[in-house]
Amino acid sequence: MTATNLRKHLRAARFTAIIAAFTIPPVYWLAYLYANDVTKDLRDDGPVPAFTFVTDDGQSVFSKNETFRRVSLLTSVPQACQAACQVQVRERLMTLVTWSAKHLRNDNKHDPKPQDIGFIVFSQKPLAPLPPPVQHISLAAHEKFLLPATSTVDPNQPLFTVISQESHFRAVLPALADDTDEKLRRLLAKLTSQTYLLHYLTMQNLMWKKAKDYARGN
Repeated sequence: MTATNLRKHLRAARFTAIIAAFTIPPVYWLAYLYANDVTKDLRDDGPVPAFTFVTDDGQSVFSKNETFRRVSLLTSVPQACQAACQVQVRERLMTLVTWSAKHLRNDNKHDPKPQDIGFIVFSQKPLAPLPPPVQHISLAAHEKFLLPATSTVDPNQPLFTVISQESHFRAVLPALADDTDEKLRRLLAKLTSQTYLLHYLTMQNLMWKKAKDYARGN
């Protein structure tokens, strides 16, 4: 091998090493995130059926239309959930409400944003009032909670149900399970990021259309 060829091979080897140094760590990091993603077992359970409920304050309705263009977190409180259980569910829910208000928001006041997460509580028995933005809907004992038909989770325990901005069921989790908080935070963050991205792209498309119309004299 000539000296010229040797130098070329050495340059190629150095170039390969530099590329590897930049690409391998991110690949390993993505693999680590996937391996430790607590939401990877939460599958899409299909579209939400048509429904309409009147909130207890009589001021609004919660229907399938309200589940589009925003993430919704439903809390189901069944008859079997007694006083101590209700206190625990309330604490978990309000912790999520506070966390989402702090972490899942766009701090740029000039940037238009989609709607905030919708927090809805369904209960089969009277509950202590919950502060905004939580809305409350009372169900009769025979009425069923809004759950996917394929759900295998026991509906006689308190549940958190997540609905994506496409109005699809994304998770049904036991409200008092040890790993539910972490799963919900990861999933809500993921879905909120997707909502912001889709909203941003929609706004960009609208602005581009307006610019083209203006250029055409329309």
